[in-house]
Amino acid sequence: MNTGNRQKILWGITSSGDKIKEAIQLMIEIQSWQAWDIEVMLSKETPFVLKYYDAWKLLKDNFAPVHEERGPNTPFLGGQIQHQKYTFLLIMPVTANTMAKIACGIADSLVSNCVSLGLKARVPVYLFPTDQGAELETVLRDGSTLKLYPRQVDLDNLETVRAMDHVTIFNDLDDVKNFFQKQHATG
Repeated sequence: MNTGNRQKILWGITSSGDKIKEAIQLMIEIQSWQAWDIEVMLSKETPFVLKYYDAWKLLKDNFAPVHEERGPNTPFLGGQIQHQKYTFLLIMPVTANTMAKIACGIADSLVSNCVSLGLKARVPVYLFPTDQGAELETVLRDGSTLKLYPRQVDLDNLETVRAMDHVTIFNDLDDVKNFFQKQHATG
């Protein structure tokens, strides 16, 4: 949906600590371009992770409304997505658990339900999964790094979701930023 010259998007955040602060910083930058109104949707455990990574205040100080999951349909965002209140749905970061739900068509959480309902209405869905490639390095709360190795099932789920109609997978933060810059330039 276009509100004046600004497009309204729903940006979901799942409970991955990996790239969570970078995602919020990117959201702040994108919103500053004055081309998008960003509403935020949080999975049930995301507030805990945001507080753990000292990012809760940063999010709350820069975005409103922030919709916190109380159930798979509460708050009722799926209907707003299907009625095209939002130009698109972006989930960043996306945990392996949420990717598995999307891959299997399970809609038992707010984020997986919104993706399901959005795809049924052919609303574009953009995802930035945390588990991509044979290995990844994540930054922990104390600034140290941890090398992780996604399971084959996680990589298989990624490919299943990547093959879905109306779904775009971002591979890294630059992909997301470049997407918004391109949209901003052509908008």
